[in-house]
Amino acid sequence: WDCSRQVRLKVLDPKGHLTGAVTQQLAYPANDAEGNDDTHTDDEDNNPYDNPHFSVVLPFSRTSVTVDLRDKLTSEDKPGFQLPHALGANGDTVELRAHFREFTRIQLGTTWHRISDWFLWRAHMKIKRTAGKWANDGSSTAPDNAGF
Repeated sequence: WDCSRQVRLKVLDPKGHLTGAVTQQLAYPANDAEGNDDTHTDDEDNNPYDNPHFSVVLPFSRTSVTVDLRDKLTSEDKPGFQLPHALGANGDTVELRAHFREFTRIQLGTTWHRISDWFLWRAHMKIKRTAGKWANDGSSTAPDNAGF
């Protein structure tokens, strides 16, 4: 079992402030069972048989709510990026358009098979350097792959 994700990435960095792998445009893999978002599973629980159920008090509430994670796979991977404030000039902008296809897969023998529908979502991360600091400049998320 594996909670996995495919990502495609478009970088809009007119002044070339980003470095390394994040500067490369990235397409979805051709293999629909291949994940290409990260190389670790520290932020996932891929065993649907051992998850607990527990009670939690929700913010702004005094009522305890039971959360049952048995028979569930979970993942908490959040996209993001930062630039040092010393980099760039006021008015510079950088945008990363990350589009995702979340899915569940299972390995049978040595082959992975996708066993769920896609869950599409996107994060358009926009920053602008203002008053000597990089700040959010209208970033957005949505449950679709529009606007690549």
